[in-house]
Amino acid sequence: MKKKECWIELHDKKKFKKQEELIRKFFLKKSNILRLTRITWGTSLFGFITLINKRGSKKVFGTDTDPKFIRFKERVDPYLLKRIANNKKYNDIKQPLNQKYEHYFYKLSKKLKDLISKETLFFSNINNYYNSENFYGFEDPTFYKNKEMVGCVISHELQVCLNLTEKEKYNFENKGIKFFN
Repeated sequence: MKKKECWIELHDKKKFKKQEELIRKFFLKKSNILRLTRITWGTSLFGFITLINKRGSKKVFGTDTDPKFIRFKERVDPYLLKRIANNKKYNDIKQPLNQKYEHYFYKLSKKLKDLISKETLFFSNINNYYNSENFYGFEDPTFYKNKEMVGCVISHELQVCLNLTEKEKYNFENKGIKFFN
């Protein structure tokens, strides 16, 4: 069956929890691979958060020497399938300025599904939406069924892209999900 990209914004605080749960359950049911995008960040001299550019940062987080990052990786490394670096994010959209992003692909094991079920899909450690203990140092989860992308989350935008059949889209719409494309 032909699938189409369907985009959702979850900015309505009253509907957020219910809608996010529907989407999360869909991802967990339809997927067998999870891709996480690694992030590093730091605090400036004045306490502001700075992304990627760590020069002049007072403290840097999400690095290979960060104890929280090490603990997370120890928990999930048995499920690691591969790690790649490229200039794509979200649903494989090339990013400007030729930036490189590290993507970690994991087998979506019961343990990882349990961790995702304890969180929201919008985890990140660098924004005010949700600071993640379970996925420390990562953001923008992307879900696959084998090599086919089921959908992705843009953590800092509260947006989700789902690759849906017409029937799946109809089912989401009947449950109150409104798509903006």
